[in-house]
Amino acid sequence: MPEPDMTAGYSALVNGFCDVADICYRAGKLNEATRLLRGGMELIEQAPDGAVDVRDRARLALAFGAILDHRTFYANVDYDLALETAGRAEVLAGMANSTRLSADAADLAGLIRYNRALNLGEGSYDEALMFFRRALVIREGLNDTHGIAESLFHVGLIHERLGQTDEARKQYEAALETATAHGHKLEESYARRHLAGIAQEAGDLGTALAGFQRSLALREELGYRILLPLSLLAVGDVLLAQNNDAAALEYFQRANDLAETMDIPLAQLFVLLSLGATKQKAGEIEVARDHYQRALVLAEANSFNEGITAAREALAALP
Repeated sequence: MPEPDMTAGYSALVNGFCDVADICYRAGKLNEATRLLRGGMELIEQAPDGAVDVRDRARLALAFGAILDHRTFYANVDYDLALETAGRAEVLAGMANSTRLSADAADLAGLIRYNRALNLGEGSYDEALMFFRRALVIREGLNDTHGIAESLFHVGLIHERLGQTDEARKQYEAALETATAHGHKLEESYARRHLAGIAQEAGDLGTALAGFQRSLALREELGYRILLPLSLLAVGDVLLAQNNDAAALEYFQRANDLAETMDIPLAQLFVLLSLGATKQKAGEIEVARDHYQRALVLAEANSFNEGITAAREALAALP
């Protein structure tokens, strides 16, 4: 009887952890995904020496780091652990001699730093940009079209945050071209969403609405429930600006119903603010006040400074 292949068994186990965590992520169950992958990391650490291939260790660290990154964005927590995990993934990718995994680790490190600058005002967007560009160079060398589209989009994020709209648009359009040419629908949805945001800022509400609706449709098609509340919110905000208040309210309510089932307080916060604005516009002041107050409580509980400011200003503006 042949000896059992322990390494293959652990590789299958890592695949299982990553697959289930991805299902949890798509459903917006970030706490569950975090517990699962934390347990997976601990289990792998206890494995006999040489039993787990270093590439599998790197893949698991990247999966854990990605979930922690989502928690930095949606819940404003886990920055230090996320950075530590991304650093560990980079080391393991180097030990595995995998340029693809090294690029993934660099992109992850950039995302965490981007979220830290966005939500906490710590570090710098330039620091995140350095990691995104490093990942892009590697991915271009590998002709990794999925990675290239992702990195181009992330570079665009930095330029957008720095107020460099023309350069941001250029990067988003390049990301969109690569994504659509190679069927990378998730990256297409991100690029279309942010190009729509630029159009909205310029007052081109028709283009913005079409872009947000296409991005939403792609995410629904792919089954990314976690992305839907903010996508619905974006469509609703444009409809509200077009004075299509009834339709806007339907999108906001759908977004709220979804967000309340997920571990994504950031989305809940901004949906409440938009619901409040809709009710205020309709003259339902006390209902609007309730939405704004709930948004403020949520923002303060999660230390979302932008949300705290927005909620306080909205409350102060009420009669």
